[in-house]
Amino acid sequence: MQKGALRAVKSKTCARGEGGGISERKKTVVFTTLATARSAAFNEFVTGFKCEDIVAFPLIEGTEFVGKGCCTDNFHFYLSEQLSGVNPNDFCSVVLGCTHFVLVKHAFHDFFLAAKIFDGNDGTAKMAKQKLVEANPLN
Repeated sequence: MQKGALRAVKSKTCARGEGGGISERKKTVVFTTLATARSAAFNEFVTGFKCEDIVAFPLIEGTEFVGKGCCTDNFHFYLSEQLSGVNPNDFCSVVLGCTHFVLVKHAFHDFFLAAKIFDGNDGTAKMAKQKLVEANPLN
């Protein structure tokens, strides 16, 4: 789970409107794998935000589509089937909670046109760089 991406949206999803009053609050949807959505660690992490506007949405076959190098049209169709009945205007933020999903980020953007999309790839890249520096594999 891309925890850094979820932290980045906390202030936006639980924000107050002008003058300190509650604004029209929209939700954040976090797309995860099924294993992540079921994990105690993920659920404790989300609960720690004390914000009821975060919705976990496991994409059960999402990583399989991306892992197989599916064509864009197939993933768009899969995503639209999974999101049937979901109003994209209910969401202000989308978190791609799996590194696979960034490869099809445009499909999420096409559905959630007005939402800000977050992923944790910067954090993943920084961690990979740190591990490489520590391991010093080139010397």
